[in-house]
Amino acid sequence: MLGLVVCVLVVGAALSMTVHQSRLRKADREVELAARACRNNLEELRSVDIATLATMDGAGFDVPGPDGQVGGLTPVAGDLDGLVGEFSVTVEETTGPDTLYRVTATARWTGALVQQSFALTTLMGERL
Repeated sequence: MLGLVVCVLVVGAALSMTVHQSRLRKADREVELAARACRNNLEELRSVDIATLATMDGAGFDVPGPDGQVGGLTPVAGDLDGLVGEFSVTVEETTGPDTLYRVTATARWTGALVQQSFALTTLMGERL
């Protein structure tokens, strides 16, 4: 009888650890998707004319799934544009006619570990 109780406890603990590990693995994949989307979208912004960069403040972007499909992550409840990502563009410094912008790409989604977010920030200025 005691052996059966010990066996049930060991099997239960192993099952619980397996489920927890699976959720952590899924959360890691979600963060990887968000990081890749933020990096790619920031790189695409580098091709935007610097004079129009400030207009991208508040613009949203999607996070593609592992195979490039649309809607790889689920936006948080109440997200108005239905897109996981959003840009924040603020003026960091102005020197004469040149402006340096702080650009942040943030992804917020509902996933394996409830609500998660990932942000990536870079500085952008006039390119010569």
